[in-house]
Amino acid sequence: MAMADNQLSVHDRPIRTLLGRRFAAALACLALVATAACGSRIDTSTTDQVTTPAPVPPTSETPTPKGTLEQMTLAVREEAERMIGGPHAELEVTCPDIRGDKTCDAVFRGHRVRFDLEIKGATSTRVTYDITTEQRFLTKENLHRSFYKSVVDNANGKAPDPDEQLRCDMVPDVSVKTIGKEKLASLGLRCFHYDGTFTKERHVKSSGAHLVFSSEP
Repeated sequence: MAMADNQLSVHDRPIRTLLGRRFAAALACLALVATAACGSRIDTSTTDQVTTPAPVPPTSETPTPKGTLEQMTLAVREEAERMIGGPHAELEVTCPDIRGDKTCDAVFRGHRVRFDLEIKGATSTRVTYDITTEQRFLTKENLHRSFYKSVVDNANGKAPDPDEQLRCDMVPDVSVKTIGKEKLASLGLRCFHYDGTFTKERHVKSSGAHLVFSSEP
């Protein structure tokens, strides 16, 4: 018996139910070709590959410092460590005597960043600070680690497939970037995620000591 006109065989079902995820996405890509969003659009001559990052070094147990100067130094060290991606033996922090200006210098592999401190609160044993700076450390290792983590987080914890590409603009191993007083400052860098069909471009920004990857310039 012939099928009624309003009945569909399995061969008439929408094609997307019969195709794999990659091929279906490729068809959608053809429909969006005018946007130039399809395929890998990453310039490998100006970018570095982002691979699965090494684990972040564990934070050593540091006794609570008792002196004000020691507390200032620890607060700045922790902020600088967030910038470079974790504790590091080559990070040096110096703060002046409390009677002087409340500024501290952090030096990492020959690069210096100055931090300003204001007392935020105090107890009988501990002083907390608001720490500001108009510059920040940027390390290639932390840039790559942070971008990889953002891709995994956006995929609900799923690591990239082998055919996906993650790359970021080339940067030195260590540099200092000016961020001014903006809460979300552009670093003038981009990272890219090619998922096998589409290339997503992300602009690198600084939010305090943390890196943010935004679709907006």
